Amino acid sequence: MDARITKQNTNGAIKLTILKVLLLLVAILLLGMIAAKLFYRPQASTYDPGVSKERCLGTKAELARIRSAVKYYYQNNHSYPNSLAELRRYTQENQSKGFMPTDLKEHITTDEGNGQESVVLDGTGGWYYDKAKGKVKLNITKPVKYYLGPTISAEEIPADW
Repeated sequence: MDARITKQNTNGAIKLTILKVLLLLVAILLLGMIAAKLFYRPQASTYDPGVSKERCLGTKAELARIRSAVKYYYQNNHSYPNSLAELRRYTQENQSKGFMPTDLKEHITTDEGNGQESVVLDGTGGWYYDKAKGKVKLNITKPVKYYLGPTISAEEIPADW
């Protein structure tokens, strides 16, 4: 009788040990998946697909300020500025008139902001500026979800804002 009890306890102990090991492996795998999701950012291009919504919204607000500044410049000078750098100087000079200067940076393609100005809409980041028409766009040609990651389903393209 003692042999049976020992044998049953041994089998039960082995089953319990295997169950513990399997549960431990599942827990480790889950923690690994969570850690990978938090720390891994695929580098599909020069853009950072993990950019936060705040940076995207801040860039949208900056675009609106730049467009407003271009209109303000046009109303006062009857022409568009030759560059966004000229626009920045103008808004800084007219700050006493209540006009808020802009930092001229989009924060989607880089953390510190990209103030690069381009006359070609090629998706390299920064701003596209057409001085003949006074049109300002983001020089970003991929959908918003590319920058914000899979949590956003928006198909908007920043160049279309």
